[in-house]
Amino acid sequence: MRGWWLVIVIAGCHSTPEPTTPSTHTSSPIQAQPAPERGRMVVTETQIDILDPIRFLTGSSALDPRSTPILDAIASTLTGNPSIKLVAVHAYGVDTLVQFRARVGAERAQAIVEQLVARGVARQRLLAQGEAAPPPGRSVGPTFEILDRDP
Repeated sequence: MRGWWLVIVIAGCHSTPEPTTPSTHTSSPIQAQPAPERGRMVVTETQIDILDPIRFLTGSSALDPRSTPILDAIASTLTGNPSIKLVAVHAYGVDTLVQFRARVGAERAQAIVEQLVARGVARQRLLAQGEAAPPPGRSVGPTFEILDRDP
């Protein structure tokens, strides 16, 4: 019997990493991970300025788990400031295809609202406003605009 045989060999190596110890050696292949966000923000008369990013999975309205601390901090800020009566949550879908940006922006704003409600913020204090892209001069990250507050 005559024929051709094709043999593919896949070679690789697997090694067990050495235990790591704290070190200041910078040529190590292990990269330092940035410190997690702590939920830093500034509350002004007209908005809640978020200093740490709220992240979404690319092209999706699913919140990145790294956003948990900032969402916790926003919820705590709103529950601790009952004088803030209504906040518009603006979110944008700039990292998706053009035809889906408005829909993804709306879904992202709603996802933030749902997370804040789950953390104890009254739903009637939140207004989800998703858009395709932010107005000129605004960050592409979600923004929180205070629409009504007690003097």
